Amino acid sequence: MSNPSATTKVVVTGRINAGFLERNFEGKQLAKVSKKTASIQYRYVKTEDLFTGFDLQDVLVDILRRSSGADDPALSTSVRLRKKDLDQDGSFFVLNQMSNEATWDGPVFCGQIIHVKKGVEIPGINGTVDQDIPSLKLANFSVGKENSIVDGILYFAIAGNHVGLIEGQKARGRSLERFLTSMLQDAEELEPGEAILLPAKIQGKLPEIRSMKLLPKRSAAQSASNRTKQRSLAEAKGNGATVFEVLELLGWNHEEIGALSESVPEGGWIEGAFNVLFKHGKSRAAINRKAIEEAVRNLDNSSIGLVGNGSEKGGHMKLSEPRSIECTSDMLNPDAAMQAIVKVMKKWAQLGHIDCDFNK
Repeated sequence: MSNPSATTKVVVTGRINAGFLERNFEGKQLAKVSKKTASIQYRYVKTEDLFTGFDLQDVLVDILRRSSGADDPALSTSVRLRKKDLDQDGSFFVLNQMSNEATWDGPVFCGQIIHVKKGVEIPGINGTVDQDIPSLKLANFSVGKENSIVDGILYFAIAGNHVGLIEGQKARGRSLERFLTSMLQDAEELEPGEAILLPAKIQGKLPEIRSMKLLPKRSAAQSASNRTKQRSLAEAKGNGATVFEVLELLGWNHEEIGALSESVPEGGWIEGAFNVLFKHGKSRAAINRKAIEEAVRNLDNSSIGLVGNGSEKGGHMKLSEPRSIECTSDMLNPDAAMQAIVKVMKKWAQLGHIDCDFNK
């Protein structure tokens, strides 16, 4: 692929708020359901730039069974040794819960990545909104030095070089790539400059792509440097890259994105529609699907449309499947989430969607 060009359109709109109360046919309020629908996505390891015979599951399991030093326990037994300061901001991505070690040499390894922020202050009020007083006093409440906030949770299953995952706010597919890259580099399993990339398998029949249409999530009006730090897990809606992130991909720097964000009225947002063309010299060119699978791996399904000798609209692009998963305290149950990923991956293998052997 050479010299892709892009035309962009940015629209500023106002916010529309809507709410609803779910009721049954008798008009009574329904009880909270103890399940949530989560999207299980498929990724695969890009092995072209890695050593011959690379197997992500085998390498990761081997690292977890090692000790990082003579006086240290194995990584599998110490969460302290499985934390990574990927953002260099005092927060940590941690490989937290894992499948039973007795199964690690079998067909699949499962895990949970959490993003942890320590000693965070949260804005709140003293008292309740039911008081007959002129106004409420705002205050910052500290979580405390001995407690931490979980800002995102990701679940994954690795079978050889096949990966299934459920993304969470601030713990995305890109987070898993960076975490695995850091772990393997620290263990000297990757050479300098090598990285773990997890492209998404794009369904469809177009062998070559001539252009892409991207409709990423809208971006709230906040500075580029703070746009992820200011969002909590409770505020997360949907998955996929935002308009700001696509603008960064197209070469906008943080100052330019910050200036654009500051021009938006309070309560507004940025929406963008992007048409990406592929050219060779002055002529239109086409690129292979594999290159697209890597490029759009962190975009939401419904954000993508492909044009070649025909077209494929968004919504059915990347191999994924929604599943209803049991919850514990409004969060996905870890065991249920990991089991759901494995079950869906086995289904894809049986249908021939992925070439994965679960009889290991």
